[in-house]
Amino acid sequence: MHKILSKIIVSLCFIYTLTSLAAESRDDREIIMAESAIFTTFIIDTNSKSQYLCTQNDYACLGADKSDLGLALIAAKNSTHALSSLANLSRYKLDGGLSEDYTCYVLSKGKKLEPFFKKIKSDLLIGKCNTEVANFMQKNKKIFDETQQPNICADENVIRERVKYLLMDIKSGKKCSSENF
Repeated sequence: MHKILSKIIVSLCFIYTLTSLAAESRDDREIIMAESAIFTTFIIDTNSKSQYLCTQNDYACLGADKSDLGLALIAAKNSTHALSSLANLSRYKLDGGLSEDYTCYVLSKGKKLEPFFKKIKSDLLIGKCNTEVANFMQKNKKIFDETQQPNICADENVIRERVKYLLMDIKSGKKCSSENF
């Protein structure tokens, strides 16, 4: 009886694993990878040991920036997961060129993004971001041994303001100049 029960449990675990892997589409995997690229770029840029790698080693920053590529990949897609991901990137402190690109990608999607921005709850996004940072730091203690967590999460007011202005710009039909984007 014990052997039969063991075989049933193993079979169920195997079936669950297969169905969960099959349920994750290529689109889902690409979006997860792109979000990871954006997130790790923020972590690296805020870590005192790694933020100046480009000045110390020319190989460290060859090629395109991972966060720019991640953002472009997410913005190139029109799936529900991609649109949700694009809206939820507002949880991060976006600055400089990445912020400008983010705004332009959002405006290029226009009204498709309205429902996703309207669903945003800034406190939940902050919680998600803080959890991401805590989990990452926990898993990578040997690399990032600093006691202070990187400050990459936008605060509640910033998220609310960003969402408010992006929704206003979307409703008004605002677009970025093709020369600048």
